[in-house]
Amino acid sequence: MISRSSSPKTRRKADPFDLSQRQVVESLHSMDVMDRNHPIHQLEARTGGLKKRKLRRSRWGLRLLRVAAVTVSLVSMSAFGNWVYQRAFFDNPDFCLKKVELGIPEGFSGTKVLEVAGVEQGMKMMAIDLEAMRNRLASIPLVSRVEVSREFPDKLIIVIEEARPVAWLSCSARGIEAFSEKEGWLIGEKGGLVKCELVTARLAALPVIRVEDVYVSEGGAMMDSELVQAALKLMEASRSSLKGEGLEIIEVMAKNTYSLRALYNNRMEVTFGLSNLESALNDLRTILERSRADGKLLATVNLRVRRNIPVTFYQPPVAKPVNLEGDEGLDGEEKAGKKAIKKG
Repeated sequence: MISRSSSPKTRRKADPFDLSQRQVVESLHSMDVMDRNHPIHQLEARTGGLKKRKLRRSRWGLRLLRVAAVTVSLVSMSAFGNWVYQRAFFDNPDFCLKKVELGIPEGFSGTKVLEVAGVEQGMKMMAIDLEAMRNRLASIPLVSRVEVSREFPDKLIIVIEEARPVAWLSCSARGIEAFSEKEGWLIGEKGGLVKCELVTARLAALPVIRVEDVYVSEGGAMMDSELVQAALKLMEASRSSLKGEGLEIIEVMAKNTYSLRALYNNRMEVTFGLSNLESALNDLRTILERSRADGKLLATVNLRVRRNIPVTFYQPPVAKPVNLEGDEGLDGEEKAGKKAIKKG
């Protein structure tokens, strides 16, 4: 009897993809549930995003409406304010120029100042351009500072400070005369000119600069004024160097392009070159000391010469003897003096 050997059953390895029918069904059921649920969640998410966007849009709309409302209100208020401003100031006859207060230096013409400033009676106060008026007034020669202000309802205030005039200009070729209220021109420290309207005591004490020829424009600008500038420099240097001598220049003659002749208040006439003024003034101070020690009065000094400087002196008057006995050789005044002596 042949016995059939029973061979052991071969076991198969578990295949992860080998699913039983039940497992397949359960898996499909699970997938079906997921497929049914997933769109629902997605729809809910989309629905929430739309609501948020609509809410944000509505908020932005409200903000824009508010901004527009505020803008319209501001524009309306501004327009109303301009209307009120126009009615209250520009169209109001009470705010028109009726008074002008002038604070100007001696020698300045009030009429000329108002003309340059462009001031007219009845001008609207708020229409006056103060800055432009200041600039026009500052262009006047010898003006150093200008203040212009409004005082409501109808007053304008103009204050002018002048650059100190230091000399008169004289030029016979141009008909310019010193100390003249019609033909006189005053020179400032920097060379600017101003027409003199009134000769005051202070202006009458100023020195004179005489030139052969010079061109002066209507506005007071002086052309070809190198000699005038040199004369101003000489006067300032002399005042500083001879401060202790009591000497002041009363006239400078600029007759040529290489020298200046200065007349001092002690009748001394000094010729200067256009350069080395400090050295020349030191020499003049030395000459003054020596002449004073000798009891002599200087008449002329030529400081253009650097060595062996030529000088002249005033001669003291010669005393004439008085003849008490006879009248021969005596003039009328001397005879009268003799009679007075006899009577005494």
